[in-house]
Amino acid sequence: MLLATASIEARNLLADRDRCPVSPLVHEAMELMQPLTIRKEVQLKSELPAHIAPVFVDRDRIMQVFINLIDNAIKFSKPGGSIAVRAEEFGNHVRFSIEDAGAGIQEDQSAHIFDRFWPTPGAGKGAGLGLFIVKGIVEAHGGKAWVQSKVGVGSTFFFTLPINPPDDQVHT
Repeated sequence: MLLATASIEARNLLADRDRCPVSPLVHEAMELMQPLTIRKEVQLKSELPAHIAPVFVDRDRIMQVFINLIDNAIKFSKPGGSIAVRAEEFGNHVRFSIEDAGAGIQEDQSAHIFDRFWPTPGAGKGAGLGLFIVKGIVEAHGGKAWVQSKVGVGSTFFFTLPINPPDDQVHT
């Protein structure tokens, strides 16, 4: 995790970007997290449109984003809870969301939740780097990451990824 943090700070992050179909990406991340959902007795479901444009990403880095966000959603969900992973085209981007029905995040906490070394209350042990890394990876792709949360209701983490390569990566 510290290596990823150093890469983010050096802006030396994206080695292998290519067009990546959304549905297989989401479903692979969900499969990887399945053992944790079973252990926690949480349902993980996807809500994806039948047709959605592929995203232009470094697949391994974006898999890291999904795993971090789904892992957090599992941690903060109660047994019997549900987590939804969604995607929709939004202009020249695809907007993803991971929604849980956990405890939610206090408003004063949500303003800092993507900061480096920010300890998430109730998360137990951790370096406070997971969401910092998520934001760094997403921003390195030209996207944005944010959270909407309500205490007692749950949290939804959003991020956007580009459909097309940045102008400096277009080959003529």
